[in-house]
Amino acid sequence: VQQVSVAITERPTVTAAASAYRSDSQFPLKNHGWSAGFSVSYPIFQGGALTANLRTARAQEAAAALKGLGGEIQGILHPRDEEEQRYAESLGYDFSRVLSTDDLVASDNCFFSATAITDGDFLRGVRFYDFGATTQSLVVRSRSGTVRTIETFHRHDKLQEFTTAGF
Repeated sequence: VQQVSVAITERPTVTAAASAYRSDSQFPLKNHGWSAGFSVSYPIFQGGALTANLRTARAQEAAAALKGLGGEIQGILHPRDEEEQRYAESLGYDFSRVLSTDDLVASDNCFFSATAITDGDFLRGVRFYDFGATTQSLVVRSRSGTVRTIETFHRHDKLQEFTTAGF
């Protein structure tokens, strides 16, 4: 199983992941297991790397969305200074090369999802009601070209049954 996650944030991040597997050469499957993990990270000082990573992640996010929608994105690398350029070139990076959608997202089976907080061109932002709230999300799969718009109803009464977060 391969998984790629991109988090675009300059704030502390909390990540939780779980996976299960079964494998054997005979049926019924005899080898199985599971794993789970939890982590919290907080960037203290990264010398501008956080900003560079944020820009890269946003480009990859846009490329994944455009790949699923049949679009294209192009870009070139821009070093912050001459020292960074020399170092990156010593690692084999080419600052004159135009990067395409496939350079940013190599897989032809990628997913993109976004949930609106505020109103935008594609999605309506969060709406609050007596019962709770509604959100709209967009889910795109590049392999099939499927584009889904999902409207979600978040009911305060149901959330309060299993959490103390104060909904």
